[in-house]
Amino acid sequence: MNFASKSKTIEGHTKYISVKVGDNVVLDKPSTHDNMHDFVVSVTAILATLG
Repeated sequence: MNFASKSKTIEGHTKYISVKVGDNVVLDKPSTHDNMHDFVVSVTAILATLG
C-alpha cells in the first residue's frame, strides 16, 4: 500500500493511494484526502498481523 503526496485539486485531494495485492494493482493512484492516512495505518497493521 502506498500513500503519496500530490498537488492539491479543486476538491481538496492532496494524496494518491495505491494498493497492490501480489502482482496485481487493485487500486491505482486515485486522488484522496489527507485524512485517509489513518486508513493506511489500519490496513498496514492488519496485514502485518496476518503475516
